[in-house]
Amino acid sequence: MIAALIEALKDYQEEIDRQTHEIQRTTNASTGGDALPTVQLKFSPHAVEAHVRYPVHLQYAAETDERVSQALLQVIAGLRPNAAADASS
Repeated sequence: MIAALIEALKDYQEEIDRQTHEIQRTTNASTGGDALPTVQLKFSPHAVEAHVRYPVHLQYAAETDERVSQALLQVIAGLRPNAAADASS
């Protein structure tokens, strides 16, 4: 999932890095790290939840959200046991 997330964000990474460094510079925060995407899985007896967080350039928020959603849906579809059968139908 992380690889798909990083790939979906690659076109925006330069601007995200620039903004992150500018925020760190203006707030005098040398710690805080880079703006990196994260995926946290939460398991329960009935389901698995994925909490996905990623930086986004406000100007491209809708487009970025669509790219991330599509990339993660492809990963999830590939994990389903019947994904191959569904694809051939």
